[in-house]
Amino acid sequence: MKTRLGILISIIIIALLSASSVTIAQPHTIYGDVDYYDSTETVEDGLVTVKNIQTGAILANATVVKEGWYQFPLPHLPGTWEPGDLIEISIHQPSGDHQGWNGKNYGILDYGSPNQEIDVTLYPPSGTPCRKGDVDKDGDIDIFDFYAFAQAWGSQTGQPTYTVCMDFDDPPDGDVDIFDLDGFAQIWGTTYCGNPPCVAPPWQPWP
Repeated sequence: MKTRLGILISIIIIALLSASSVTIAQPHTIYGDVDYYDSTETVEDGLVTVKNIQTGAILANATVVKEGWYQFPLPHLPGTWEPGDLIEISIHQPSGDHQGWNGKNYGILDYGSPNQEIDVTLYPPSGTPCRKGDVDKDGDIDIFDFYAFAQAWGSQTGQPTYTVCMDFDDPPDGDVDIFDLDGFAQIWGTTYCGNPPCVAPPWQPWP
């Protein structure tokens, strides 16, 4: 009887420990090489910002580029930084011969690996106005812009997901609807600026 009672108590204790245990995600480091698109000069002191495209969470000045590369830890925070989230790494050069140069790249958060590489190339400011639909200001209309359009779909002025960038009516009518979807579909896959990033706001309508 005592033996059975002891086994039962052991089972209960194990079950309680299992139920109360917290899964701790392993450390996750984002890193990458950083270069200038037209030079072998080593990038120094670029400011690195990471943004979660899905949740809007931002880590401004997460780290600084040193000797042509960067790295920083990104914790797994439920509701803020989750596996599978699309993140944007943007780098700004604040000083030196390449002052004002910028670059960005994207990655899908993978907490299954301790390290994740996202390389970034810096470009000079082109002065070219950004056109409607190019939310990431990289001079073309691609899958990242489509994702942003999907996020804005059905929104109206005053709502957090609304952006005039996706309001193709001229002038903007304050919502993102079927007419804007038609406008986006017409410029899908277009490259209009070979020297990104472009400059916005304001967002220039398509001719």
